[in-house]
Order: sequence, then structure tokens, then C-alpha cells
Amino acid sequence: MKLSLFFHFSIFLFLFSCNNNQTKSIVSDNTFAEDSVKKLRDSLQMSEFTDKALLEKSERYTFSDSCYIYSQPDTNSLAIAKLPVLTRLTIFGNRPNLSKGIEWYKVETKDKRIGFIDVQDLVFGEFENKQKGYKLVAGVREKIQLGSGIVAINRINLKDNKVIETLRLPLISMPSVTEISSTTLISASKVLRYTTNSEECPGLTENYFIIDTGTRLILLAKGSSSGESSWYESSTVFIPKKLGNGKVMLVVDGSFENIFNLETGRLNVFPYPKDIGVPIENLIVIENKDIQYELDKNDDPIENEDGTYKIASKNYSTEYYSWDGEVIKKINKKY
Repeated sequence: MKLSLFFHFSIFLFLFSCNNNQTKSIVSDNTFAEDSVKKLRDSLQMSEFTDKALLEKSERYTFSDSCYIYSQPDTNSLAIAKLPVLTRLTIFGNRPNLSKGIEWYKVETKDKRIGFIDVQDLVFGEFENKQKGYKLVAGVREKIQLGSGIVAINRINLKDNKVIETLRLPLISMPSVTEISSTTLISASKVLRYTTNSEECPGLTENYFIIDTGTRLILLAKGSSSGESSWYESSTVFIPKKLGNGKVMLVVDGSFENIFNLETGRLNVFPYPKDIGVPIENLIVIENKDIQYELDKNDDPIENEDGTYKIASKNYSTEYYSWDGEVIKKINKKY
């Protein structure tokens, strides 16, 4: 009923605004309408926390050394709890909701206190190795300010939850970390792909590939892609993976999910240079592209008949790296 009345009131304002003699009244009414829209939006936003959030539950851990649970999705509201690192929380809902520029989860503590937590205070990736007595957890170390922050991947001792080792990585926004399975890299307890990206123009995605030897976290390679209408740059990483038939291939991002290129109809794999002197099982390849497109008089890219853009210039290069179980080394040869 409230929505219906608000809708009809908005239509009335629109019709009333056609009368040029009522300018002052229109400005006043439009201001009232904008305030009403804001209140309505805020109320609908809060309903996300009170209604949909109750549909699904999951468990997450806190990541920061001390994080706060608030009575409302607002850092100016009452802080009802201060929690140490790796405190288990029940999460309501399968996604956070935005309020006052911060993404929040509705949560419940072990002692049944219910409130709201900044999503950046939670672990976003966890990988356990019970056999060796540790787990890897990923979270935001320094929250995003002025477009950047810091993510940390910590090695945690399972006995006392103490941090044994930390690897810090840049954060743009929307961090995620996944395990790369079936890799053939020697001494790899796990290989992880950490991704962070920005949707602001020009778009940017960065992929960091990390190997866990069981005692050390080592950055293997970094890939990225960025571009807009007039240009495109990318550094694509190929990781060795073993197929079900035993064959090893250099697969883009180490992901079988992206192995098929829908645009070209070809496999997203890099051909192994057999004379490189490094077994394919321990070879990492980075393919770099720098492309400039032809523009028309309106500075829009010119399309070919097949829908692709005409290329004004391009520069391709390839880097090769070998992994010996302890160190990643660049191969100073061209193929």
C-alpha cells in the first residue's frame, strides 16, 4: 500500500512539474520525493538483513586481530562484541548487503549475540592440511582505502591457532582464492590462485599464483588483464596440469574450467617447447599482449566483418620460468 501511494505521489509530482508557474513548489516537492526515495531504499535495504538473511546459514571465521560486531550495519552504532582472530561465526544469508558504503553480513556469535560485521573482517579462503598440522587462511590485512588494500595468506598452526608465516598481496577489490588441483609442480603441497579485480573503467583483473611447499609460501607468477575501447593489455599465466589420461598440458590460469576458448573454438593451452631444457611438469609460461585498436572519428573502435576490432598495433612476448621445488627462475631464452 505504501509503495502504491508513493508511486501515485511521484506521478502527481511529474504532472505538476509541467506548470511553469509552480517552480518553487516543484523544487520543494521533488526534494521531499528524493528524501522519500532514500527512506524507502534504506528500508528495503534493511529488509535484506531481516528477511532474506534468515533463509541460509553458513560458518565463517574472523580474520583481523580484533574485529567488532555492531548492533546495526553501521560503524557508528553500538559495538556489541570485540572478537579475536579465527573466531567462528554463524553467517545469515549467502551474500553481504551494502549499507553506508560497507558490505555487511548479519552474524551470530557462539554466545548467541546477533549483530553485523564488515565482510572485510572475515576469512575468504581456508585450506587445511591436517597431516602436517596447519591450515592456510586468506583475509584482508589492510582494508581498502583510496582504491587499494592488502590481503594476507597466513599459515596457521592447528594446535594453538598461531600464525607461522604470512604472505602479503595487493588488494583492489572483490578478493577470492581457489586451489589449483592436479598440478605437477614438484614439492607442491598446494597451489593457489588469488584473484582481485576492479570494475571501474578501465577494468582490471589480477591473478597471483602461490605455491605452498608445506613449509613456505612462494609467489610463482602474476597475471593480469586490463583495457577499454581503444586498447587491451594482458599477461596470461599457464600452469602445468595432469589430465586423467596422464598427459600434462600447460593450461591457462591452471583451470580446466577455462580450458576451452569459446571465441576461437580452441583449447586455452600453451604448446610445450620441447627444446627448452625444462620438463613440462615444472615449467610456467607467461604470455604478454599489448594491443591498440583502430578508432574512427568519434574515437570508437572500428569493427571487422566478424565483429572483432581492427588492430592498429600489437606487441606479443613470452616469458618462461622453471620451478625446482624451492625457487622460481626465469629462463633467459627466446622461443
